[in-house]
Amino acid sequence: MDALAAFAFANRVMALQRRHTAVARLREEKGLSYADALAKVAPPENASWRPFQLAFVLLNLPSLTDTGHPERAAAATATVDLLFFPTGGGKTEAYLGLTAYTFAIRRRHGVVGEAADARNGDDGVAVLMRYTLRLLTAQQIQRAAALVCAAEVVRRDDEQRWGTTPFRIGLWVGGTVSPNWYSQAEEQINEAREAGKGQRVNVLQTLSCPWCGTALDGHRHLHTDDTARRVFLYCPNDDGEDACPFSERNSWREGLPVLTIDEEIYRYTPALVIATVDKLAQLPWRGFAGALFGRVREQCPRHGYRHDDLDARTGCRDRHNAKSGWPAVTARPVVRLRPPDLIIQDELHLISGALGTTVGTNAMLQRRGAKVGLITTRGHRDVIHIMRGARGVPGLASEKVLHFPESNKPDPPIVPKTWIAEVSERVDCKGLVVVELNEEEAETAIRTLVAKGVEAIAICFLWSFKHAEHERRVKAMVERLA
Repeated sequence: MDALAAFAFANRVMALQRRHTAVARLREEKGLSYADALAKVAPPENASWRPFQLAFVLLNLPSLTDTGHPERAAAATATVDLLFFPTGGGKTEAYLGLTAYTFAIRRRHGVVGEAADARNGDDGVAVLMRYTLRLLTAQQIQRAAALVCAAEVVRRDDEQRWGTTPFRIGLWVGGTVSPNWYSQAEEQINEAREAGKGQRVNVLQTLSCPWCGTALDGHRHLHTDDTARRVFLYCPNDDGEDACPFSERNSWREGLPVLTIDEEIYRYTPALVIATVDKLAQLPWRGFAGALFGRVREQCPRHGYRHDDLDARTGCRDRHNAKSGWPAVTARPVVRLRPPDLIIQDELHLISGALGTTVGTNAMLQRRGAKVGLITTRGHRDVIHIMRGARGVPGLASEKVLHFPESNKPDPPIVPKTWIAEVSERVDCKGLVVVELNEEEAETAIRTLVAKGVEAIAICFLWSFKHAEHERRVKAMVERLA
């Protein structure tokens, strides 16, 4: 029954998202009123699935519903579902449909597990979308924000079923695009108010309301609250029966559910986070970012989830007195949150380009990539280990060599010596073959590395960029033998 309720939620939310995305476009392009635009998109064809979209959604429901499903394995054996379709064909709506389902099924599950293994699905990041910054467009943000607005409207209609925690979207990108801290955002907004219309405020990443299409201005519609350390974005469509559900009148102290300040994203763990790869690379150095993956212990009703490093910036304490209309509150311990259930990698073809380079470099630096063996020219096995004293001290095991200060201790080599094999061959600096490739040695090296459990084999021969024939021949042998 939970899956059925979540599927119905997803369909209702997607119908609202499709219509209200079209409303915003009609208002911008044709200058229609909200009521006229809404009437124009009312026909059923403006909120329907294409067969491939529905098939993709249905294909993924079992693994999103069952927390023990084998396709969810946190290992190389996990399944990646690839949606391949021409540009403009509707891929975005397909994965947004899955996003809506993920929101709902977590809320229906509530707390899963027991004792120390308990994880709460009533809050936390449900879906993580990864982008390269240069391909993150305003249209993508707008469509995702429209989905979250639709989910929030449905949640408000039935809090008993979908919980009291608002659905929100967080834009977690570089500091040049949006502020890292509330104080930076407040300064921007104050400067914009003094300058008047035309001053750019990068706290504002949606130029029109994702729900009703009303134009937004940073100097008028962004409101700061020093007590809660929040920036609220209220839709100005605040009059009459057609007033936006995210106007100040209808959504006091919440507004549009769009978080663009890093600090707020850490404290309020929005259900959908759009992240760029450079932000994900910061995780090892920012302990409070662990909240995005469910690592929380305490929550302040005024400031959100707490962390010692965040408290030092926000001034959050165990208790707060009533202030500026906010009631007195006391922080409380909480169950850890469920980590994201769905990771969406849009523009996957870029994995071999800029995105792949960044992700691959991060994996290499964190030593969490595949187990890589290396085949190199005989006599050059130690080259990769000649770095900042990594070769050690003759006569002493590496673990017996003490480094002072400890921070100067070199990282372990990317490829340990036991996974490096030498092969007789040699090309000189002019690209002339000095020693022919010994294929018997190459075959032995390949079989030895495979037996040691390597998952990939790199081939690096001296001066191969001048004459790559030896590398090509060994590559063909690896493909045949491994």
